[in-house]
Parts: sequence; structure tokens; C-alpha cells
Amino acid sequence: MKRRLTDLELCEKYDNETQHTEYVTHLALKLFDRTRKVCGLSQNDKRLLEAACRLHDVSYSQNGKNHAGRSAGIVLDEGVSGFTPSERAVIAGAITLHSGRRCRVPARMNMIAIRDREKTLKLAAYLRIADGLDHGHIQSSSITSVSISRAMCEITVREDIYSANIEMARMKADLWESVFKIPFRIHHVRTDRVYGPRFGSVLNSRLSLIEYARKLVCILLRLAGDNVEGSMMGVDPECLHDLRVALRRTKAALRFFKPVLKDTTALELRDSITYVCDRLSIARDSQVWMQFLKEFETGGFGTGRGAWEEYINIQQSKNEKCLEDLRQFIQSEEFKKPFRQVSFFARVEVPRLERERGRQMEDLRVFMSRRLYKAFTRFPRLKKSLRAMDMEELHSIRRRCRRVRYAAEFASPALGHRALVVERKLKDMTDLLGTIHDVDVYLQMYMGSSLEVSTSLRRHLDSTRRKAMRKAIHGWRELSSDHFRRTVESMCGRRKKQKGAE
Repeated sequence: MKRRLTDLELCEKYDNETQHTEYVTHLALKLFDRTRKVCGLSQNDKRLLEAACRLHDVSYSQNGKNHAGRSAGIVLDEGVSGFTPSERAVIAGAITLHSGRRCRVPARMNMIAIRDREKTLKLAAYLRIADGLDHGHIQSSSITSVSISRAMCEITVREDIYSANIEMARMKADLWESVFKIPFRIHHVRTDRVYGPRFGSVLNSRLSLIEYARKLVCILLRLAGDNVEGSMMGVDPECLHDLRVALRRTKAALRFFKPVLKDTTALELRDSITYVCDRLSIARDSQVWMQFLKEFETGGFGTGRGAWEEYINIQQSKNEKCLEDLRQFIQSEEFKKPFRQVSFFARVEVPRLERERGRQMEDLRVFMSRRLYKAFTRFPRLKKSLRAMDMEELHSIRRRCRRVRYAAEFASPALGHRALVVERKLKDMTDLLGTIHDVDVYLQMYMGSSLEVSTSLRRHLDSTRRKAMRKAIHGWRELSSDHFRRTVESMCGRRKKQKGAE
């Protein structure tokens, strides 16, 4: 008779995302230990919960769709060493119920013949909350306290980076409240003041190089996904802007870690993300132009003259058409496929790479210093002044500057405060160049109209561009200075080498 595999062996066999499932297990067992007596569970039930948590995503590497049902199927078909058939059914049942913002119990429970339905639901309630607390797959949420009575269960969770973990756990507590009849409350606390680089509490110099890359891509992917619904609604242009920025940064991260992501689908993903960003740019330009016009109109800058009202109606109609096209695109397979691909990449390909080649990888700080310095050597050197450049030349400078900025952002948690200072200076510059580019796009839209629109609009656009250009020229002097260059070289360990060579 063939020996059944243990839960850990099944995880290894199916390229399980161990970082996520082990953290979910840790959170669930911590909650279990503090609440099991009130909830009527035994120490033996802890074994079942641990196995369910560890195996809840075990089939994801095979197929991300319906992975809850497929993971349960692996438990039932292949079995788990150390558990009886009835216990395996409970484990499989809990796994089946773990996914989804809202738990649909009848439809899923009927798939499995379970004797102890009540125990299955109770264990699934723990799994759902713990899985929600690592919704971002970055292991950033920590349970700091648990208090329970027959009237209320309250937990305090510290989360400084990705608050959507808290919201997801609150939604997935629906099964808990249904099964235990005890209201479940999550109190979200943050560090009073977060010092240091962005992502600093999740990304740090103690991580391995590949784990660092995995967590970064997971963060950026979630930030993009969190803005999809808002982009479809079209109420706030910032949602679409944040969606495009998160995707652009994801692509930049794949480029930054290119040397360690060989033999993966990273290059293919970059092409897919580029296509999506290009498709989103049309709607984004339309939305920000419409917002600019409304703010201009609210300010009363001479909009009573000319064909202003007719022009606004035309632009509003164009914006609504762009929004409808955007909604159709977001609902299409062309848009959804890259998200699934990046998710598979971060949850399957990168962890597999860590297991196979993790110990052979370059030191994290050495890698970061080398990649940041290489990016800085490609920092644009101006052959003519910013004022003398046309729209395309300025946009090219902005893109190249943005690449260096992203490199500094990605490296700052590992290299420390100086990298963050460099990143912020580069961000200020790219923001100014972005303002200039937006105004140039607005001017094209303004000049493309045959209507006699308010002349004060043209003056306002020209004034906005001049102010941004003056600030950009001043900022560029600092970025081109010897002091800034020496700061980057020192941070990347290059100046010491040069002195030694001399």
C-alpha cells in the first residue's frame, strides 16, 4: 500500500506557497489557543486546523481557479498521513470554505460527505479570518491581543503597510459570527509613527534576495487590484491613476530583479503589463482633463465667455465614452489575464526559485547597491535645457528619471535612509515632469477643438506649465550636482572602491 504523504510533504510536492500558508497557520493557531475553550473546541481539533491552514492553497500551483475545491480534493484523494478518513473530511471541508469574501456554506459543503459538520464550520471560521489577515501575502499583520466572552470576541491587529488585510479579515469573519453566534471585532492599530523607508516593516535587509522580490511584487499586485473597482466606477480619477502606477511599479520591479528572475515568466509579464497600461492611459487622460476643466470652472476663471458650456458637454460625452470602454476592458480577459499571471508568478514561480536556488543567490545589500548604481549610471544627462525640449523629449526624460526613482524606492528598505532621500528627490522631479506632461496633453486637447473656448483657459494652462518648469529646472540642478552624485556613489559603495584604486 502506498504511503500517504504528510501535510508538509504535500506542500513540497505541489509547490505550495509556504510563506503564506505557514503565516496563516501561525495566525489561526494563535487565535485558536486564546478562544478554543469558549468556542467548545479540543486540543485535538488544533491538529485538524493546522493541517487545513497548511494545505488550504496546496493546489494553487496547478490551477488558481477554484483552488479551494481542488485543494480539498487533494486531501481527500491522496490523503494526509496521521489523520483518519473522517478527520480528512473535516480538513477538506474547512479548506473548501476558506475562499471568498462571503461564505456560501450550502453550495460548498454538499461537495463533501462530512459527519461532523459543526466542527468543520468552526475550523473553517478560524481559517477564513487568518487567511484574510494575510490577504496581501506579505506577512505584515500581527495579532497583538485577543479577548473573548459569550458576548464578544475582540482582537487587536497591528498593520502598518496594507490595511486591506484588516478589511478582508472583517468580511471573512462572517462564518465565525454565523457559527459561534459571537460578534467578532478587529481593532486596527498602527505604529504611532513609521520611520524609515516605505515598505520598511515588511521589506528589510534580513530577507533573502528572492523573498524580498516576492514580497515586493505581492504588495504592488494587491495595490493594483484594490483600485480596479474604483476605476470602473469612474467617480475618482485617483483610482485609475493609482491602478496604473501600481502596474507600472510592478513592471519596474520585474526589471529591477531581472538578473535573479531568469528562467521565469518575468519578461512575458512585463510585456503584458505594458499592454494593459497603454490601454488604461486613454481613459486616464480623459478623466484628469475633465477634472481639470471642472476645477477651472469652479474657480470662475472667465468661463462665461465663448462656447464654454458646449465644450464642457462635448468633453463630458467623450469622457463617458472612455469610461464605458474602460469598463469593458477591465471586464475582459485581456485585463484579467496579466493579474492571474503575476499572481501565479509571485505565489508559485518565485517561491520555487527560492527553494531551488535561494542559497546560491547574491547577498541582498550587495545586489541592491549594484542595481541601484547601474540605474543611476543611466540617469539622463541633458544635451539641452528642459525649456528647449518638446513634449516627447520631456516625456522620455521623465520615464528615464522614473526608472531610477523606482530603483531607489525598491532598494531603500535594504540600503536605509539615504536611499529613501534619493528616492524622494527623484519623485519630486518626476512629479513636476508629470505635471508638465499633463499640461502638454491638455493643450493638445484644447487646441484640437474647433470651438471658441475661454481664452483664460489657455492662459491658465500656460501659467501652470511655466510654474512647474521653473521648479523642474531648479530641481534638476540639484540632481545633476556633484553632491548628489557622490551621495549615490557612497551609498552604493563606489567611492571607497575608487579611492582604493587610486
